[in-house]
Amino acid sequence: MAAYICQVKRGGVEALENKQHVSDEGSTETVRCSEQVGDTGQVAWYHVRTDKIIKTGERFELTGLSMKITNVQPEHAGTYECRGGSNRQYLTIYVNVEKKEIFLLQEPKVEGCSAKAKFVRTTQEAFIYGGPGIIHCSAVGNPAPQFNWTRKDGRKLQGRRFSPLANGSLMVKSIKKGDKGIYICTIHQSRGSESTSEKSKEIVVTVIVPPKVNLSELHHPVTEGENVTLTCNITDGDPKPNQVRWLKDKNPLDEKKTKLVLRDIRKEQEGTYTCEAENGGGSANDSIKVIVDTPPKLNPDLKDGSVSMHLYSLSRITCTESGDPEPNVTWTKNGTYIVKNNTLTIDNVTLKDAGQYGCTAENRAGKINATVGIDVIESPVVVINPRNQTVFEGRTAEINCTAKGIPRPELSWTFDNGKPPPADAMIRNSSNQSILQLSNTSKNMEGWYTCRAKNKAGEASLNSTLHVLEKPTVTMSPKVHPSLVEGERLTLTCRANEATKEIRWTKDDLPVNSRANIYPIGNNSTLVIENVLTSDSGRYACEARNDAGSASSSVDVRVTAAPAAPAVQWYVIAGPVLAVTVLASIALHLWKRRIAGLEDECEMEKLEDDEDKWEIPRKRITLEEVIGSGSFGTVWRAVLSNGNGQPGIQFVAAKCFSPISGEEGRKSIMKEIGLGKELGDSPQENIVQFIGCVTKQIHPILLLEYLPFGDLLGFLRKSRGIVDKYYRGEGEVAKLKTYDLVSFSNQIATGMVFLASRGIIHRDLAARNVLLDKNRVCKVADFGLYYHNFKYGHGNAKKGCVPVKWTAPEILFGDAASLSSKSDVWSYGIVLYEIFTMGGIPYPGWSEGRTITELQKGYRMPRPPHIQSTLYHLMSSCWQEDPILRPEFLQIRNKLIEFIENELYLGLMDQSKYDGSKYANVEDLVETVERPIKKKWSSLKQL
Repeated sequence: MAAYICQVKRGGVEALENKQHVSDEGSTETVRCSEQVGDTGQVAWYHVRTDKIIKTGERFELTGLSMKITNVQPEHAGTYECRGGSNRQYLTIYVNVEKKEIFLLQEPKVEGCSAKAKFVRTTQEAFIYGGPGIIHCSAVGNPAPQFNWTRKDGRKLQGRRFSPLANGSLMVKSIKKGDKGIYICTIHQSRGSESTSEKSKEIVVTVIVPPKVNLSELHHPVTEGENVTLTCNITDGDPKPNQVRWLKDKNPLDEKKTKLVLRDIRKEQEGTYTCEAENGGGSANDSIKVIVDTPPKLNPDLKDGSVSMHLYSLSRITCTESGDPEPNVTWTKNGTYIVKNNTLTIDNVTLKDAGQYGCTAENRAGKINATVGIDVIESPVVVINPRNQTVFEGRTAEINCTAKGIPRPELSWTFDNGKPPPADAMIRNSSNQSILQLSNTSKNMEGWYTCRAKNKAGEASLNSTLHVLEKPTVTMSPKVHPSLVEGERLTLTCRANEATKEIRWTKDDLPVNSRANIYPIGNNSTLVIENVLTSDSGRYACEARNDAGSASSSVDVRVTAAPAAPAVQWYVIAGPVLAVTVLASIALHLWKRRIAGLEDECEMEKLEDDEDKWEIPRKRITLEEVIGSGSFGTVWRAVLSNGNGQPGIQFVAAKCFSPISGEEGRKSIMKEIGLGKELGDSPQENIVQFIGCVTKQIHPILLLEYLPFGDLLGFLRKSRGIVDKYYRGEGEVAKLKTYDLVSFSNQIATGMVFLASRGIIHRDLAARNVLLDKNRVCKVADFGLYYHNFKYGHGNAKKGCVPVKWTAPEILFGDAASLSSKSDVWSYGIVLYEIFTMGGIPYPGWSEGRTITELQKGYRMPRPPHIQSTLYHLMSSCWQEDPILRPEFLQIRNKLIEFIENELYLGLMDQSKYDGSKYANVEDLVETVERPIKKKWSSLKQL
C-alpha cells in the first residue's frame, strides 16, 4: 500500500488531499507535484531522510512535475520533497508488501532440517503527526514465525490505533507525539513440542510534528518614526524550524530570522505582516496588522505665514493636509476661538476679515500650531482717458491713467504691444494716477499706448489710441521745365503724401486760368494745358493742405512765340533763281530733320491711318520719366490723356523702340504688340495689361499698365536692404514673410497657366520680368522673346539674345523640336530659386560658358540650407532633363494653392537659417539680354 501526503510551504495551503493507495510489489507508482510549487513547469525532487537529489535512473523517471517509480520496492518508502522556486512540497510514501512477495532473503533450506527465521527489514521509521503509519517488521522461516510488538519503555500498545498486519508489520492510525520511541518486534518460531526459537529487533520511530507559530501582539499604537520589532514565536514543531519567512501584504521580505525590526517606520510601511515556519511535517503561519499613526502635517500654503483673500470672494483655508488618525483642528482669530474644523471658510470676504489667525491640530501621534496673517486684496481696475485722440504733427498729446485696487497698484506704460514708450515721452506718477505726455508728436508716435496696473491680486490694462495727423509734403515734377513753344502742351505733376487732403494750383500766386485742366490721381494731381500761349509763362505752384498745415512746390515755365511764317511777297521779289535757292534750302532742311528724327529714339512721324481699336494717337501721350531700358529701347512712365477731348488722364508704361536696336529690336517690339492685341480682349490678372500702341509712325510704342512697385527681383532685394541698379520701384518694402513668397510664386504660376493654355511660350521668364502693382500682385511681362507654338511653329530657338541661366537645355542646345511650355517650367524653377533666396543669383559666381558646360554634365543647383525638402523637390522637379518629366504649370499652381490653404507654407522655409551674405553679391543680371541705351528723349517729350 502507498499513501501520499502533499503540503505546500507557502501559507500552509494543502495542495493535495491525504489518501491511501494500495499496490503490490513490483507495481509502478507516479506522484505529481502541485502546480503551485512548479509554476515554471520544472521542479527538483529530494529524499528527505538522506537529503539526496533524485535523478532519472533505473527505477526513477522525472518528467515535468511528475516522479515515476518503476518496480516499487520496500526501500522506496519514505518522505520525498519537491522544490520549485521559493516553494516546497512534501510527499510521504508508505509501502505495504504482501508476505509472499516482500522477502526474498532467507537462509537456504537444508534437507531434513528446518530453516531458522531471519529479519529482513530496516530498523528506522519516520511518520508525520496526525497521519497513519506502518512500522515494518518482516521475517521468513520454516515453519512460519509469529510476531509480537512491544515498546522498549514498557508502554502498552493498546486501543484501536494499533493493528498488527498479516505480514508482521504494525499499523498505527492517527500518529501522536507519544508514539515516538523504540518499538520491539519479536518473532517466535515453534518446532513442534521440542523447542521454540525467539528473536527481537528494535525499530526507532520518529514522529515529525508540524510547527505552530504566533506573532507577539503590539501593546501600543505605532507612531511614524518609531522602531518596531515583530517577534515570530515557534510554539511547536519537531524538528523545530531554524528559520522563518516574512511577508508583507503577501509579498516576501528578505528577513529570515524570527525577529523583524522596522526602523524609523513610515506610513507606507503600514500593512499586514505574516510569519511563516515549516519543517518536514508541514508549515504554519500567523499574521498581524501594523497600523502607523502619523502626526498632523501643516498645509504648505500656511508656511509663508500669510494668505491673501480677494475682496467679496468666497475663500477657504485648510490647516492640515494629512494626519492619521484625523486630527482635531481649532481656529482662532486674534487669539479668540472661532471654529472647530480643519477648513476655515469665509463667505463674502470684507476688509474686516483681515487679521492674525491661528490653527491647532492634534491627534494621538502629535500636535502642531500655526499662525497665519490674512490680508484682503482687490484686483486692479483701470480707467484711461482719452481712449482715442488725434493730434496734429508737432503738437503735445497727453493720456491720463488712473487705477484702484488693494494694495494700491503700480502703473506702467507700453507702446504698440510691449515696446517702451518713445524716448522723449514724459511720465508723471501720483498716488493712483499716471500721466503720459508726448511732446512734439510725429507720425512714428502713432499707435496704441497701454496703461498696465499691477498688484499682488493681479493686473489689468487698457489701451489708448493716438492718431498723429501728419503735415503734408509735396514735390513738383519736373523740377525744372524746358521751354515750350506756343501750341505745345504743358504737363505738370504734383506728388503729395497720404496725409494730404487737398491740392491747389496757382500761377504767379493766383488761381490758374480756366484753360488748365486739373486731374487728381490718388495723392497726386496733374495740370495739363493744351496749346500753350506766351501768356502761360510764369511760376506754377501746387499747395498741399490738411488740418495740420500746408506745403508747396513750384516750377518756372517759359513759353516762347512760334516763328513767323515767311511773307508771300518775299518769293515774288526774289525771283525764280532765289525761289529755287529757297526751295533747295527747304529741301535740305527737311532732309536734315529727317536724319535727326531717325537718330531720335522715338520719332513721331505719322503713317497712314488704318482702322485699329488699339491704335492710340501720339499726341495723347506725354513721356515723363525713364523707368527702364532694354535691348529694344527705353521704358517711360507716361501720361495718357483721354481721347475726343474728354477730361481725364492715366499713367501708363510706354515701351519705345530705339533705332540702335536694329531691325531685330523693331520686330521684337512689334511682335510683342501683336501678342498684346491678341491677349487684350481677355485680360488676366497675373499678365501685365495691354493698353494700346502707336504703330503709325516709324518708331513704334507699346503701352502697358503702369506698375509702380517695379520688378519682382529688385523688390525682393530691397526687402532685405539691398538696392540694385535694375530696380526703380516706388516706395519702401517691408520685410517679407514666407507666405508672401509662396503667394508671389502662386501668382506667377497662375499667369503661366493662362499663357500655356493659349500655346504661348514666354522664353524669358525671370524675376526681373515680373512686375508688381500697388497691391503687390505679380504680373508676368516682357514677351519680346516669346513664341506662339501653335500659330507660328517653334521658329529658330537660338535666334536673338538668350538669358542663359534661366533658359531650358532644349533651347540652349538647339533642340527646337522639344520647345514647349515645359521650357518655361524650367525657367519657373529658376524663378522659385530667385524668390526664396530673396533675389539671389542663379549659379552664383559662374560665367554663362561654365553654366552651359555644367548643365551638359547634368549639374543642378543644390538645396539652399534655409529651404525645406518639400519646396526644393518642387523646384528641382522643374529642372528635369526630359521636358516630359517636368510638371505642368497647372500642377505647380495646384501644389502652391495646397501649401497656402493647408498652411503648409509655414514649414517650407526656415528664415532663421537664411544667410543673406550668400546672396549679397548682386549684379545686373540682364546684361546678356539688355544693352544700355543713351537717353535721347528730348524731342520725343515735346512731340
